[in-house]
Amino acid sequence: MPENDSTGGKVKQKGLSKKGDRYLRSLLITGAMAVVRQAEISPDTYPWVTKLLGCMSKKQARIAWAIIVRGGVYEAGHRAAQYRAEASAAAG
Repeated sequence: MPENDSTGGKVKQKGLSKKGDRYLRSLLITGAMAVVRQAEISPDTYPWVTKLLGCMSKKQARIAWAIIVRGGVYEAGHRAAQYRAEASAAAG
């Protein structure tokens, strides 16, 4: 279920949260995977999916290269030190 956030009279719609309907999320994921499978079979039908997957794979390659070169470990949800400092300063 998408979350809503409103400030100053403007309504902003956030992404799908895990608090929402599991069945709805599973339907959305199943539908997206079906489109990806069809795009692999006939890329001319869904050129935007092919381009999107190319961009995603390039981003993952950049992340992997940075980890290999710097000898680090991948941390999901990792934020740069400056952003962590700003967030902790804003929190109190």
